[in-house]
Amino acid sequence: WQGLYSVAVVAGKGQVAFRKVKVGPPEDTMWVIDEGLKPGDQVVVEGVQALRDGMIVQARPMSDETPVSTSGEAPAKAH
Repeated sequence: WQGLYSVAVVAGKGQVAFRKVKVGPPEDTMWVIDEGLKPGDQVVVEGVQALRDGMIVQARPMSDETPVSTSGEAPAKAH
């Protein structure tokens, strides 16, 4: 699994789907995603560790106060 990354996205009707992504170089504290996401995708940034593929969630926008982990484990809000 080394070098492989995935993100959780909220698909139609609130269903969670995990997607493999290709990351580019980091910029400051953020990662560049080169492949695997499309414009408008809602990415889960909080509570990922509690999700399963196909689970139904209620997405809500991320606020400026929402803490985001850069440790590889995202703290389940979608953005």
